[in-house]
Amino acid sequence: MKKKIIIASFLSAVAFTTQSCKKSKAGCLDPLAENYGKYVKLDDGSCMYHSSSQITLTNGNWTFADPYYRATITWASLTKEVIDRESYSVFLLDGNSWVELPIAYSVDATYSSYFQANVSEGQVVISSYDSDLTQQIAPPSNLTIKVVASW
Repeated sequence: MKKKIIIASFLSAVAFTTQSCKKSKAGCLDPLAENYGKYVKLDDGSCMYHSSSQITLTNGNWTFADPYYRATITWASLTKEVIDRESYSVFLLDGNSWVELPIAYSVDATYSSYFQANVSEGQVVISSYDSDLTQQIAPPSNLTIKVVASW
């Protein structure tokens, strides 16, 4: 009786192993990708990559070109593919929280300051301007910006 149970268990294990080998698991085969599949057998082109860069802009980074203050961040991970797919975000550190640009800060009922990001291949241009475009106030002396991209 023990032999029958052992043989039946062995045959079940062989059948299970054979069936699971027949099914090819598709996914990402690149170990550098975020969604790398350790047991994937077939690459289905679904690999996802992520990169981020953080910089603190100081007074020396900003230039004034009426009516905007601008700062340019060079970042090689912003490729044409990332831009075409719009798979990027630009954030500003506001206290302890990251806020995605564009953003407006209301000074009072009639006056606001704005920050926006213009992204092109290899760079991000951060612009700061005020709602009335006449009282240009320089951006804060230390402004931390983070750029995140996925592809």
